[in-house]
Amino acid sequence: MEFKWESGEHTIRVSSMPGVGDAFVLLSLSGAYGIPYETDIIQNYGRDGGVRIGTRVGTRGVSVQGEVLAPYAVNREKLMRAFMPHTDGLATFVGASGKIRKQRFWATTQPIFINTDNTRFMVTIEAEDPYFFSEEESVVDSLIPMTSNCSFPLEITAPDASGDKIWTFSEFLPEAAVELINTSDGDVGGIFTIRATGTCANPNIVNVATSEYMKLSLAMSSGMKATLDTRPGRKSVTVTNADGTSFNGMPLLDTGSTFHQIKRGGNVFRLEADDGLAAMNCFVKFTPAYLDL
Repeated sequence: MEFKWESGEHTIRVSSMPGVGDAFVLLSLSGAYGIPYETDIIQNYGRDGGVRIGTRVGTRGVSVQGEVLAPYAVNREKLMRAFMPHTDGLATFVGASGKIRKQRFWATTQPIFINTDNTRFMVTIEAEDPYFFSEEESVVDSLIPMTSNCSFPLEITAPDASGDKIWTFSEFLPEAAVELINTSDGDVGGIFTIRATGTCANPNIVNVATSEYMKLSLAMSSGMKATLDTRPGRKSVTVTNADGTSFNGMPLLDTGSTFHQIKRGGNVFRLEADDGLAAMNCFVKFTPAYLDL
């Protein structure tokens, strides 16, 4: 197993394999496996207390225990600087299976040394979001399905009288819905990128099941793209022109729009437009979220 902490200019790498974890050896890792505790959701009614109306997954706390290698004084100082209380950092975990999981945490206290020689330490970090993300397993899919005209045995039609080939191997199906499958443990946001291959206007991404939509009041021409990021804490709309210049597209977003979340399981989306749908396509990228390493 391995734990890596990146905060500002500080990087700490702690591994259970001798010689791999720089100046630190990983002894134990707790809180990174399984589902964190559940917190009651309370609806309060004045001074009379409250009524429990449900539960949610709580924050995630992780405790890392390790050992400092020589030179002890230098490496203890390095450890203390990296885990300043209330500073945030990116934590990367490599589980026994070799899978890589990431999440942003904050340090709750400075490292505590737990033996008389001050060589063994414990650090604690917490995250509001209990899910780990696996960038290595990111999914990219198109919202416009493609159909294949190939079947076996394959017979290719001869050119017509003008000499132009009339055989099409595959073609896009505008107005068709596409199902995205999220096989991870939780709902995630995504990056929806709409590209124009010709003149089109007012792209709209619709969740077929809920009728929720994301619509832009935007006339597009060949080479333009609009990127809608629906990930929590990163929500944005960016429009990029054919010459590479870009601008904030949030003012172009329809007031009734919802930043789509890709629910766990099946999600059916459809790309629509007021004009020129055949001249646009849309790709979605999302990163799975897990409650376990």
